[in-house]
Amino acid sequence: MAAAVEKRDIPEGFKLCRGDGTFNDVLAPIYMKLVDGRPVLGMFIEKHHCNFIGIAHGGCLMTLMDMALSGVVCAAIGTYTITPTVSSSFDFMAAAKPGDWIHTEIVSVNLTRTMGFINAMICGPNGHIARASGCFKLPSDTSRHPGMPADEYHAWRMSVDQE
Repeated sequence: MAAAVEKRDIPEGFKLCRGDGTFNDVLAPIYMKLVDGRPVLGMFIEKHHCNFIGIAHGGCLMTLMDMALSGVVCAAIGTYTITPTVSSSFDFMAAAKPGDWIHTEIVSVNLTRTMGFINAMICGPNGHIARASGCFKLPSDTSRHPGMPADEYHAWRMSVDQE
């Protein structure tokens, strides 16, 4: 569970994401908005997101980006279902410090019959912090892993009362 944070101005359109009890909750609180039906994730960097030199840990940024990339692939296929990460590549371009608001920015999405390919950036108060590309396996049989329709998932994920 995330430590208590002081009241901050959340950028327009972002809503607090509902936790789901998985590893992803270590980044909480995370915020989401939809842009052209695609999720954009954002968060404030807090002390527990940082490494020993006081900047956002690379693993924190990579986790945020993996969540964002997978979420956009699911939105593109219309269903939140099993889309395992096959590969990912990250380039760290700048540091994020406690108190910084960062968010994902999707650059491109390409789906084939079996794979989803995506490129994205993490942006901070002074520009780009990281860039990433990912490849995700698409389910071959959605009847075995039906998931949840993207619009329902987004509504559920963003149904937390703002404090």
